Amino acid sequence: MASKLVVLGIPWDVDTEGLKEYMSKFGPLDDCIVMKDRSSGRSRGFGYVTFSSVEDAKVISGNPFSLLGLQLYLI
Repeated sequence: MASKLVVLGIPWDVDTEGLKEYMSKFGPLDDCIVMKDRSSGRSRGFGYVTFSSVEDAKVISGNPFSLLGLQLYLI
């Protein structure tokens, strides 16, 4: 069973690989994506992360964290 989280407040210069690299510190990932604007290709500032285990998702969703000095929010 996997657990998908929405990540808000992603810095504009962080791409899918950057988010994946950062979030994999908290546990194995099944999927990770930063959403982009279709016309410009620019990040929309949010994405989705799917952890391999519900336990890893629960641990990170209960703790605030930051990426490049900016606070990220999980819903």
